[in-house]
Amino acid sequence: MRIVRFLLVSALIFFMTSCTQVIKNSADEIRLSSWRAELKGGGAVEFSFNEDDAEFIILNSKNKTVSEIKGKAFFDKTRLTVFDEKDTQSYVFNYKLKDNKLKLFYAGGEITLKRGKIQS
Repeated sequence: MRIVRFLLVSALIFFMTSCTQVIKNSADEIRLSSWRAELKGGGAVEFSFNEDDAEFIILNSKNKTVSEIKGKAFFDKTRLTVFDEKDTQSYVFNYKLKDNKLKLFYAGGEITLKRGKIQS
């Protein structure tokens, strides 16, 4: 009986730890979370990832998409590049991550997004 119990507990621990995503750097931390900012006037910005694919969406006050950048994301220590597959353009954001806030800098402007849920 002890051996069966030991095997069941071992199997449970193995399955629980094998599904855990490990955060090794800022890029992983950004990629494994969703991000959102509320804009003046009622709009919002949403930034999310599905593995290496990024989706950056600007919404108006009626929750309709105003602008969208969607494609492969590439990181280095200070920059995030999203290659939009529709318009074949690369969008380069400088970023700073601190606690639960992600600052994105693009074309002289900046926006601070707050961490949403962790992606599973």
